[in-house]
Amino acid sequence: MGGLQVKVILLEPQDDLISLIASRLMKAETDYSSNIVIFPEYRPGFYLRRFLAAQEKKSFVPPQIYTLDELVNQLYRQIKGRADHFLSDLDAVALLFDLHRQSRSPLGGESFQTLDRFLPWGIKIFAELETLKKATVPPEKIAEIDLLIDEKLSTESHLHFQSLSTIYRQFYEQLEKRKASTLASRYEKVIQHFPFEEFGEGERVIIAGFFSLQELERQVINLLGEKENCDLILIKGKGLGELGLQLGFPAEEAVAWEETKPSSPSLQFYLSPDTHGQIFALNGLLKDKLKRCERKMLPQKLVVVLPAVETLFPLYQFILSPLEENDFNISLGYPLSRTPLFSFFDKLFDLLQNADEEGRLYLPDYLRFVLHPYVKNIFFPEPRRADLTRIMFHTLEEEFLHQKNRSFWRLEEIENDPAIQKRLLARFSTLAEVKEPAICLEHLKNIHNQTIRLFLRIESIEEFGRKIISLIEFIYHSTTARQHFFFHRYAEAMVTRLEELGRSQLSQFQFEQNFGYFNLFRNLMTEARVPFPGTPLQGLQILGFWETRGLKFEEVFFLDLNEDVLPGTSKIDFLIPLALRKQLGLPTYEDIEKKVEYYFNLLINGARQAHLFFVENSEKEKSRLVEKLIWKKQKKEKIPDASTLLRSVRYQISLKPRKGRCIPKTQEIVDFFRNFRFSASSLDLYLNCPLKFYYAYALNLREKEEISEAMEPRDVGLLVHRILENYYQPYLNQPLTLAGLDLNRLERITSSVFREIFGPTLSGNALLMYHQVLRHLKDFILRYQEPIIRNHRPENPVTIIGLEKEIEGDWLVPDHRFAFVARVDRLEMRGKKLYLLDYKTAASEANYSINFKKLNLEDRSSWPEAIHSLQIPLYVFIASQAFRRPPHEIEGKLLFLGKNRIDPSIEYSTLAEDGEGREFQLKTIAEVINRLLVEITNPQIPFAEEMRLPGAEEKKDSSRTKIVRLAARKACEYCSFLDLCGR
Repeated sequence: MGGLQVKVILLEPQDDLISLIASRLMKAETDYSSNIVIFPEYRPGFYLRRFLAAQEKKSFVPPQIYTLDELVNQLYRQIKGRADHFLSDLDAVALLFDLHRQSRSPLGGESFQTLDRFLPWGIKIFAELETLKKATVPPEKIAEIDLLIDEKLSTESHLHFQSLSTIYRQFYEQLEKRKASTLASRYEKVIQHFPFEEFGEGERVIIAGFFSLQELERQVINLLGEKENCDLILIKGKGLGELGLQLGFPAEEAVAWEETKPSSPSLQFYLSPDTHGQIFALNGLLKDKLKRCERKMLPQKLVVVLPAVETLFPLYQFILSPLEENDFNISLGYPLSRTPLFSFFDKLFDLLQNADEEGRLYLPDYLRFVLHPYVKNIFFPEPRRADLTRIMFHTLEEEFLHQKNRSFWRLEEIENDPAIQKRLLARFSTLAEVKEPAICLEHLKNIHNQTIRLFLRIESIEEFGRKIISLIEFIYHSTTARQHFFFHRYAEAMVTRLEELGRSQLSQFQFEQNFGYFNLFRNLMTEARVPFPGTPLQGLQILGFWETRGLKFEEVFFLDLNEDVLPGTSKIDFLIPLALRKQLGLPTYEDIEKKVEYYFNLLINGARQAHLFFVENSEKEKSRLVEKLIWKKQKKEKIPDASTLLRSVRYQISLKPRKGRCIPKTQEIVDFFRNFRFSASSLDLYLNCPLKFYYAYALNLREKEEISEAMEPRDVGLLVHRILENYYQPYLNQPLTLAGLDLNRLERITSSVFREIFGPTLSGNALLMYHQVLRHLKDFILRYQEPIIRNHRPENPVTIIGLEKEIEGDWLVPDHRFAFVARVDRLEMRGKKLYLLDYKTAASEANYSINFKKLNLEDRSSWPEAIHSLQIPLYVFIASQAFRRPPHEIEGKLLFLGKNRIDPSIEYSTLAEDGEGREFQLKTIAEVINRLLVEITNPQIPFAEEMRLPGAEEKKDSSRTKIVRLAARKACEYCSFLDLCGR
């Protein structure tokens, strides 16, 4: 380019590119159309028009402003006979997929033979082919890979790149045959047909703000430089000399392009532990500025740069949302896959994809979908309100919790299940605003029709896209979604991408299974971006990093300056490896890092003040770009300790353990518990923690149940209890015999119970659990029940006298009689002794034991540590009353069915078998229960973890006796009430 017509103008980073370009424009009165201005990015064009508008202060004809790609497309359309089809990335994938399937040695082997799996791979291949084309690399050069790079490259890799060279050649040959073009092929044709008639005649061409070019781009720039009145305006900086050499300027001249005058922007560095810390600090800096400054002055002064787009929403929520819409402007591309709209479809397609062989839907997936904000906020038909739909789905969720062991449902079963209908009608009958409660049943069915049933049958990709667009329109008109942040932008971006899919050659493809369409959607949207075009230039500017190219701001707020974000080249996944890229002259991650550093330095050095934010924690480190600036400042100001330059954003966290709440007892609470019907579980909970007891029984609070992926231990226990109750029912009040134990009957009962709960067809976890439970219960009959029967002679047989029996009793303390209840899984007589048996599906006795050696009646703090459960002794006391038998004739046993080895040793009791030891233990536990009941109803003793008991006297030997701990020391572990308690 050296020696041609072009005039090179080099600016310092402190200079204003836009104002200089404006000064170089030719005009006839207010007509600037005789100028062609070419930028590397579209956004500087907005600023140039704005500058000219402020300068003219009246209407004017603006210059022709292009990016280089836009200019090439414009020139291409002037080539005679080139009215061809521009190949979109989706059309390119369709062509590549055809070539891929026809290839004898396809890229990736057999791994990408379906379109849904090929799509992301195909988009990468297309991008690499375009890069190869722009670099003017012939296919033969790739085929000679073994001569170009290390001989250690594997045979598989050689074949891989030979396949790439074949596809590269075939792809552009097919373009010509199909009369289609891509951006790279258009560059090539434009260069071949240059110069164009009338282009640049009498016009000024200004090429501004570039840093690097690929070979075809360089050739276009060189051809433009041959025109008269062509200016090449560049901003000096590190790495720009390579562009000078590339354009043909002498080395000594190109070196001068990197020599900049010293700049001294005021730099402030902010270290934060996380993203929200950055936003917190930024808010503190911007709050006063936004109040003090006139907002019409802000665009020339302030910019917030977001190289990590995920920071946009915290920024919007905490800083931008209070502003008026015209007070800020966003210009960046946000990943569509991170939006609620994508999440909605992802959950819908998960639901359909995880259906079983019979088309039944997996319940956890169904609930995740219907509780998505876009579904549960669909307007109810009459009255038209979203809250009624939320009530409907949460009522539905409540009923599913009662049937939660049934994992798979058909839509028809959900719509017609009597229990579901009964609960929904009962709930809506209480709502005065709903005149016809039955409307809710039709509403539920309509939602199923508009969403889930819509995708049960799909004929083609084109139809699939139309159905998604139809559902987006339904969401827009029938839900509150349009009131959500940026929903319109999300919907527009998704619809645009789907319309591109519908117009593309992919549209007629079909999949054998629906999951192919669902995976295609995910892969398609993963590559898509929600554009925030940012055409308004007023207000606070929120820009992506690349959107700042060629722009100058007085004050810069730069967030997320971390190594994985900027330069962030570790995330770049090239199809062609580094060694080959260097040999072929393709851009590498090193080139990207140089480009990032160049534009970063221009932005910082062109500012009066820059605030640089970064996160440092166990997973993130500051960017090398920040490290360089800190080191430069250290040297300049002779500061040995870099930490003194950092302003740390810290959270005020107290690591002192907070004391739990202390809840005093009102007379109403005291009266409530004096009339309360106690059980072993309620006393156990009080013993573990009085506060838990208060929340659970006084306030009747429960942790919300959820539909879990796997069956919970409690549910397994209920299932086993039900099977054993049904199995032993015919043996009530008659001696158990070996001959009477029927394993076939056990199998039938187990199968019946499982199918009643899980549905007629068992599959997945339910089927696995069925076989496990059946095997274990057979072991229980053979290895526990039969030996117990054998150990008792016919004259002293084992006789079951009760199953799942509720027994009641009273407990007398001074001045009051408390009511108690116990539900015993099985009562049986073994000779003259009464046995109370309770099934436990656990394997360990630890949670039910009593350590009498540690139990000290006079030390209240020892009680929760020594007693893990009062169940067995309490059952003995209640049964003694109910059956009028002395305690020594009653034996309480826990049967641990979860043990690996089943035999009579699974029986466990917290009490001694008999004798004085047992009598002492019962007497001790009776006194503990007495004192607990008095304590619970004593208004002077609050519900608390610890306290000074009334009447406790200070002892001279230790101040520790002043405080008595009422709760177990590990009571807070896994507690559902921690937040309420203040922990």
